[in-house]
Amino acid sequence: MATVDTLANVVTLVRDNLDESTAGYWSDVEIQRKIIRRYRELWSRIIAIRDDWFKATAPATITLAADTLRYALPASFFRVASLRTTTSGKESVKWNWMSSKDPRFIDGHRADVTYTDPGVFYYDVEGLDNLVVSPRPRAVLAAALDYYVLPTDPATTFGQISDSMLRYVEAMATADCHAKNNLQAAQYWREDGDRQWAILLPLLGAPRSGQNSDFALSPFEAP
Repeated sequence: MATVDTLANVVTLVRDNLDESTAGYWSDVEIQRKIIRRYRELWSRIIAIRDDWFKATAPATITLAADTLRYALPASFFRVASLRTTTSGKESVKWNWMSSKDPRFIDGHRADVTYTDPGVFYYDVEGLDNLVVSPRPRAVLAAALDYYVLPTDPATTFGQISDSMLRYVEAMATADCHAKNNLQAAQYWREDGDRQWAILLPLLGAPRSGQNSDFALSPFEAP
């Protein structure tokens, strides 16, 4: 858990590194812009390795309607984690990803062919915020969508970020400020940021639970 988790605190830390306790050469707004840019960069680096750091806390609901092929996704959507049917009596209907360019996917959109009770729906994401499904729905069907989120700029506080991640943001933002007039100091802080990333890498690759799953049973197996 982060102990320094507010934007104001990180601005103060960057100012300590710049030896400028109050706004002078660098304004608070300028420092905040650099912090936010480096936070977005950190999100991009982490999501490429472990997107489960940035998963929505609650699933969204996707409700299929007859003859409707495309559905709006949440504004914070980045990537599908899982889809699970929630309509009572239809929980066995599965969801599998398939490219919307696949001939089988396209064929499912035909209006002259009726799939009255499909056992599986295929889905793809078009653009940034549209879920497209196949075959063409013929009835209402609801599903819970677990998904990974886009980064939210820290207006006041940071979310889902550890101390070492904050240290990376602090070091890189400090380097960006120093790059305006002190290249030697900028290089030091970039190297410090790289050290923090090197510390983070093993943590990102390691299991996030100490549970030994070798002998774990599925929910459908008797103990």
